[in-house]
Amino acid sequence: MIGLGAALLAIIYLVDNEETQRWARVCMNWVGDHHYQLIGVVVDETPTGEKWRSVVQMLADGSAQVCVVPRWDHMSRERIPRVEVIAEDLARDESWAMLTEYRLAPAAPRQRRAKRHP
Repeated sequence: MIGLGAALLAIIYLVDNEETQRWARVCMNWVGDHHYQLIGVVVDETPTGEKWRSVVQMLADGSAQVCVVPRWDHMSRERIPRVEVIAEDLARDESWAMLTEYRLAPAAPRQRRAKRHP
């Protein structure tokens, strides 16, 4: 357990591409601005995100408490475990409510309605 005032231990996860150095600086600034203690940087050269598992292991065993990633699209879709974020707008959208209702109690298929434009 973290005591009051203790800095969270952070690891940065980056994909290896032509902008890796720029994203590394951005992430290091983020870590500093949030007063995290940087314990490492993982640069994943694999197209399937194979090094993600080492990051997850560090989070699971407590050697890191925060993983800083510059962009969601830098995360491999094949990574396990993974985090998926759904925008707040989707949660308020009527179609989201219909999907939730369908999962709870399957009903007859509904016709799609055209999106309303403001």
